[in-house]
Amino acid sequence: MPVDNQLRLDLLREALPYIQRFQGQTFVVKLSGKVTENSDNLASLAEELALPPVKIHCSILAEDAIKAAVQDYKAKHGSVEQKAAA
Repeated sequence: MPVDNQLRLDLLREALPYIQRFQGQTFVVKLSGKVTENSDNLASLAEELALPPVKIHCSILAEDAIKAAVQDYKAKHGSVEQKAAA
Protein backbone atom coordinates (compact mmCIF):
# COMPACT_ATOMS: atom_id res chain seq x y z
CA MET A 1 0.00 0.00 0.00
CA PRO A 2 1.77 3.18 -1.16
CA VAL A 3 2.02 6.08 1.24
CA ASP A 4 1.32 9.46 -0.30
CA ASN A 5 4.02 12.12 -0.14
CA GLN A 6 2.00 14.51 2.04
CA LEU A 7 1.57 11.82 4.69
CA ARG A 8 5.31 11.08 4.62
CA LEU A 9 6.08 14.77 4.99
CA ASP A 10 3.67 15.11 7.92
CA LEU A 11 5.18 12.07 9.63
CA LEU A 12 8.72 13.35 9.16
CA ARG A 13 7.79 16.78 10.52
CA GLU A 14 6.33 15.14 13.60
CA ALA A 15 9.29 12.79 14.04
CA LEU A 16 12.11 15.28 13.36
CA PRO A 17 12.50 16.58 16.93
CA TYR A 18 12.79 13.02 18.22
CA ILE A 19 15.20 12.01 15.47
CA GLN A 20 17.41 14.98 16.33
CA ARG A 21 17.18 14.41 20.09
CA PHE A 22 18.05 10.72 19.94
CA GLN A 23 20.50 10.79 17.01
CA GLY A 24 23.23 8.18 17.47
CA GLN A 25 21.42 6.41 20.31
CA THR A 26 19.85 2.99 20.40
CA PHE A 27 16.12 2.92 20.90
CA VAL A 28 13.27 0.44 20.79
CA VAL A 29 10.22 0.81 18.62
CA LYS A 30 7.21 -1.24 19.69
CA LEU A 31 4.94 -2.13 16.84
CA SER A 32 1.51 -3.65 17.19
CA GLY A 33 -1.81 -3.83 15.47
CA LYS A 34 -2.22 -3.75 11.72
CA VAL A 35 1.41 -2.96 10.97
CA THR A 36 2.44 -6.36 12.37
CA GLU A 37 -0.25 -8.40 10.62
CA ASN A 38 1.61 -8.50 7.33
CA SER A 39 5.32 -9.34 7.07
CA ASP A 40 5.55 -7.10 3.98
CA ASN A 41 4.58 -4.15 6.18
CA LEU A 42 7.41 -4.88 8.61
CA ALA A 43 9.95 -5.40 5.82
CA SER A 44 8.81 -2.18 4.17
CA LEU A 45 9.07 -0.26 7.45
CA ALA A 46 12.53 -1.65 8.19
CA GLU A 47 13.67 -0.69 4.70
CA GLU A 48 12.11 2.78 4.94
CA LEU A 49 13.88 3.45 8.26
CA ALA A 50 17.13 1.83 7.08
CA LEU A 51 17.10 -0.52 10.07
CA PRO A 52 19.75 -3.22 10.35
CA PRO A 53 18.48 -6.75 9.70
CA VAL A 54 18.52 -7.86 13.35
CA LYS A 55 15.88 -10.38 14.26
CA ILE A 56 15.43 -11.58 17.83
CA HIS A 57 12.32 -13.46 18.78
CA CYS A 58 10.65 -12.26 21.97
CA SER A 59 10.82 -15.74 23.55
CA ILE A 60 14.62 -15.64 23.33
CA LEU A 61 14.66 -12.26 25.04
CA ALA A 62 12.31 -13.57 27.73
CA GLU A 63 14.53 -16.61 28.33
CA ASP A 64 17.60 -14.39 28.66
CA ALA A 65 15.76 -12.10 31.09
CA ILE A 66 14.62 -15.01 33.27
CA LYS A 67 18.13 -16.49 33.38
CA ALA A 68 19.57 -13.09 34.34
CA ALA A 69 16.94 -12.67 37.07
CA VAL A 70 17.73 -16.12 38.53
CA GLN A 71 21.46 -15.36 38.53
CA ASP A 72 20.82 -12.02 40.20
CA TYR A 73 18.62 -13.65 42.86
CA LYS A 74 21.24 -16.31 43.57
CA ALA A 75 23.96 -13.68 43.82
CA LYS A 76 21.92 -11.66 46.31
CA HIS A 77 20.32 -14.48 48.32
CA GLY A 78 22.45 -17.57 47.70
CA SER A 79 21.24 -20.73 46.05
CA VAL A 80 18.88 -23.28 47.58
CA GLU A 81 21.79 -25.74 47.84
CA GLN A 82 23.87 -23.25 49.82
CA LYS A 83 21.00 -22.60 52.26
CA ALA A 84 20.36 -26.33 52.75
CA ALA A 85 24.03 -26.94 53.57
CA ALA A 86 24.09 -24.17 56.17
